Amino acid sequence: TCTVPRADGKGYFKCCTDGPVFPAEEVRLE
Repeated sequence: TCTVPRADGKGYFKCCTDGPVFPAEEVRLE
């Protein structure tokens, strides 16, 4: 599993390099 989403530079976060992509506003880094 992925623990740290990576920003793809386009306003989205991708789980590692081959996982699902989430809109940045849905990612909560607390």
